[in-house]
Amino acid sequence: MRDTQTLDVPESDQVILVEKISNNKAVDSKRVKGVQKGEKIRKRLKGLKGSEGTLNEYQHTLKSNTSYLLSFASSEDALTSDMHPFTLWMANNGRGMFSDSKNNTKPLKFITNKKHPQLVKDIKHILGV
Repeated sequence: MRDTQTLDVPESDQVILVEKISNNKAVDSKRVKGVQKGEKIRKRLKGLKGSEGTLNEYQHTLKSNTSYLLSFASSEDALTSDMHPFTLWMANNGRGMFSDSKNNTKPLKFITNKKHPQLVKDIKHILGV
């Protein structure tokens, strides 16, 4: 069973990496830098229910949907630039977590087009994709 929790996004976060995933592969990514765009996304995420679980629990969802994986960091340095967050997610026992440069563990959140169609549309509009 998946845990369903509120997507709480710390106010101090400055960088959001949006990873587009299709058929279990990261196919595209876009970084949102700066407070203005990040703030718009944060406002849309408030109160939304999101899921965290193991890789196996997501396999079925990812095979049938295009998903967006959002990872939040306090600075550009906190995102590991040479690895996709999805790779890091799988490497960390599929627990939906990644570690930043200061060894702080942060959750990765899945937003699926099937479950959150309006949110995906809004995020794409904010990102300009």
